[in-house]
Amino acid sequence: MIAAVIASIAVVPAVVLVRPTLPHYPAAVVVAPVASGFGVTVALLWLIRWPTRGQSILYALTGSFCIAAACLAQGDPLAGLLGSGAFAVLGGYIALFHTAPHMMINFAIAMTTAVVLVERLIRYYDTVVAGCAFLLVLVLNVAFPFAVQWLVHALASELRQSSRDALTGLLVRRAFYHSTYGLLLRRREGPSYLGAAMIDLDNFKRLNDTHGHSTGDKALVAVAGALRLVCPPTTTIARFGGEEFVVADIYRTDDLHDIAEQLRKAIAATRYPITASIGIASAPLGASFDPAERELIDDLVNAADTAMYAAKRAGGNQTRSTRIAHAVPKGSAA
Repeated sequence: MIAAVIASIAVVPAVVLVRPTLPHYPAAVVVAPVASGFGVTVALLWLIRWPTRGQSILYALTGSFCIAAACLAQGDPLAGLLGSGAFAVLGGYIALFHTAPHMMINFAIAMTTAVVLVERLIRYYDTVVAGCAFLLVLVLNVAFPFAVQWLVHALASELRQSSRDALTGLLVRRAFYHSTYGLLLRRREGPSYLGAAMIDLDNFKRLNDTHGHSTGDKALVAVAGALRLVCPPTTTIARFGGEEFVVADIYRTDDLHDIAEQLRKAIAATRYPITASIGIASAPLGASFDPAERELIDDLVNAADTAMYAAKRAGGNQTRSTRIAHAVPKGSAA
């Protein structure tokens, strides 16, 4: 959809250029093909693969300058102001995926372009028409992008509230997968491995039966606190339900036995008589994000779960580690 919108906007300067009834400055002969060519190229790149954050920002800001150039190259300032509506579409995209400063850059370019076009429009019509045209461009470029950003923040706030376990404050299962997917999108420098640890508390039912569910709940809260303390801030920590927890992060090595031991010792050190069986799994990542890596999260959780049950069968209060050697997308040859 994004590629289709980009391509639709991109062809406009070229189409306007070939229409003999629409005046344009001589520079339009160069500007229009360049702007259209850039837009079509970006649309094709979107179809091939999702851009990185840096690439997306570069595409957006370059696109903003291309829109400005295409609008200013029009001989009819009304046509240029009509084209300024493309800034609002681009602003909505920036509001959805990027930050307020990037929005303000696009807004500043849009308003500068509109001011220049309005100054030209006054020569052809009058101040009232020019002022109304500028007001429409202003409202469009303020209302749409900022409405999108407000909606994003409102939805994010609601999502944060629904993505937390009511007892421990940790992420719930759905939010865990979303957050871990965010880990995969982070910039990678050097060898990188995605690791996931499945944690199951030993004899937790006995604790509940002996000391009551209130004590059991307090123990779960204590385990959540211990995991937060021992894990780096970047780590995704979730409660999958009952006495089962899961931890995920990106590491520099695929040998995560020491990580699992840190988790086990942190849980055993709480004031409650509980221990944990932990399985941890790791898999190598490429130099940059590949959409096929989405399936890797499930594979790692399943592998860690199997390793965790091996630790539990061995008597509990133990760790087991495993590795997934290659992340092969489904349907491709191994």
